[in-house]
Amino acid sequence: MTRKSRIRSLMLPHSGIFGNKRGIELSTTMIVTLIITIIIFMGAISLTFKFFKGAEEVGAEIERSTKEQISGLLRSGNQLVAIPFNKATLPRGKQTTFAIGVRNIGDTAPFSIKVEFDNAYDLSEKQLPGADKTHIEDKWVGGFAVTENIRIEKNKFEIVPIPIKSQGSLNPTAPAPKGIYVFNICVYKKAAPDAPCQLGQPVEAFYDKRIHQVFIEV
Repeated sequence: MTRKSRIRSLMLPHSGIFGNKRGIELSTTMIVTLIITIIIFMGAISLTFKFFKGAEEVGAEIERSTKEQISGLLRSGNQLVAIPFNKATLPRGKQTTFAIGVRNIGDTAPFSIKVEFDNAYDLSEKQLPGADKTHIEDKWVGGFAVTENIRIEKNKFEIVPIPIKSQGSLNPTAPAPKGIYVFNICVYKKAAPDAPCQLGQPVEAFYDKRIHQVFIEV
């Protein structure tokens, strides 16, 4: 064996040890990084769960409170239709849900509810020009403009949600300025509405002979 070969053979064990050390260091770093990542991930899941749990609890409380108000209004008086609150202030793009209770004092029958845009006013109560009724009903109320076939048993009542979203447009080409937007709500003792929900209609067209209104301030 030459002198150079002997030197190379003596160095081999040492280079193997150093290689193992580097491997151990790399594995340890990866494990620590993985543990930190898992901890951060679990913390994020925990915060998300707490957030949504809190939101659900608030939503459930509002719904329960609204139902109790409607129940009290319909049971304690002679009201056939009750809307416990009819005003909301909404930033553009946000939604609120009005609730309407309907009490049936006759035989079991189907009912229906219709929502129509009435008018829009600026904050000084002057009418806003350019309001497109069809556009606003489609964008702000959408599929909730008509609710059909609400079956209510005799001496019972039903509570129906009416979500309205404050959209950013007054018509297809103009943004919705700040102001108060008024919507009519009518109840019919029919499976589907058979008359417009507008002022000037014979009151006999409506179950409680009234047109109800809700107001959204944008």
